[in-house]
Amino acid sequence: MIKRNSSVPLYVQLADTIRGQIKTGQIKVGDMLPSENEMIKLYGVARLTVREALSVLVNEGLLEKRHGKGTFCRATLNLKKSRVDIFLNLAEVDFIPYYLRSICEVLESENVNVVMADTKNDADVITGLIENAMLDKTNGIIFQPSNLSENAPEGLVSVLSRLTSCGIPYVMIDTFYKNLPESYVVMDEFQAGRISADYFKSLGIEKACAVSYPKRTDSKERLDGFISSFKGSTHVLEYTEDFAKRLSALIQKGNIDGIFCFNDGVAKKCYDILASVNVAIPDDVSVISVDDTVIASTLSPTLTSVIHPKENLGRAAARAILSMISKELEWPYKKVFQPSLAIRKSTKGL
Repeated sequence: MIKRNSSVPLYVQLADTIRGQIKTGQIKVGDMLPSENEMIKLYGVARLTVREALSVLVNEGLLEKRHGKGTFCRATLNLKKSRVDIFLNLAEVDFIPYYLRSICEVLESENVNVVMADTKNDADVITGLIENAMLDKTNGIIFQPSNLSENAPEGLVSVLSRLTSCGIPYVMIDTFYKNLPESYVVMDEFQAGRISADYFKSLGIEKACAVSYPKRTDSKERLDGFISSFKGSTHVLEYTEDFAKRLSALIQKGNIDGIFCFNDGVAKKCYDILASVNVAIPDDVSVISVDDTVIASTLSPTLTSVIHPKENLGRAAARAILSMISKELEWPYKKVFQPSLAIRKSTKGL
C-alpha cells in the first residue's frame, strides 16, 4: 500500500509493493506486469514514480523490459540468496565476538550470504564500505558507527540516503548517529549510568568519582545518566595520560568512597591505582562499571558491572534486517534494550 505521508519515497514504496507480489507468487516468472497507464490508475501515482520503481526492479534483476511488448517478471525473490554486509569495529575485542556470533547465527540459519569488514572506528571507512556494498548488490547492511562523533559526516549521510533510495535497509548497532533516521539497535547508555548511581545511593555512598572519556559518545551518555541520578558529591575525572596521578591524589585526600567507571577496562586500571596507594576494594572504596565483559569476572574482587546485552543486540539487528529485506517489516527499525546490573564483590554498603 502506498502511504503518501511516509518518509519513504513513493517510487521506493511502489517497488516494495511489486517486489512483495513477486515474493508471494502473485507475480510469477514470465508474467507481464500491468502497463504504465494501468499502474498509474491502480496505485494513484505519477508516471515518473512508476518508471523509477520499475527501473529499481530491473536493476535488481527481478524484471525485464521487452521493447514493444512490456515489462515482464524474470526472477523470483529468494531470501536465501540475499547478501547482508556487516561492518564492525574489530578492535573492540570485548564486544565483536558476541556481535558476530549472534548476527551470523541468525543470518546463516536463513542461508544468507554474509560479508564482513572492519570499520576501524572511522566514519570515512564506513562510507567507503557502504559504497562498495551498494556496487556489489547488497540486500541490507548492519554497521557499527564510529563512537567518536554524535553525527555522521556529510559524505556518509549522502551515501546512506542513496542506499535507502534504492530500497536497501540498514541498521546501526551498538550506537547511532543522531542526524540519521532512527534505524538502530542499542543499549540505553544513559540508563546504564543511572542504575549505577542508584545502586551507589542504595549503598549509602555520597562521595563519588565518575571516570569519563569525553571523546566517546557512549561514555558521555553514561556520565550524563550517572550525574542525573547521583545526588551526592561527584568528581568527574577524564581518562587521560595523567589519570592515575589525579585519581591517586583524589583518593589520598579521602574525598571519595565510590568510583563509577565508563567501562570495565578503566575499572581494571582503577583497581591497579587503588592497590598502589593501599586502598582496599570495597572496604575503603566501592567500584562499579559498565559492559560486564570477561574482565569483570576475572578481577579480584569481582567487579560489579552493568550488563551490556551484546548478543541480544546482534540477534535483534539480524532479525530486523531479514524482516526488512523480505518486506515483513518497514524500514527504519528502532530497538533500545534496557541494561541490568550484575552485583559482585567490588561494592558494599557503608
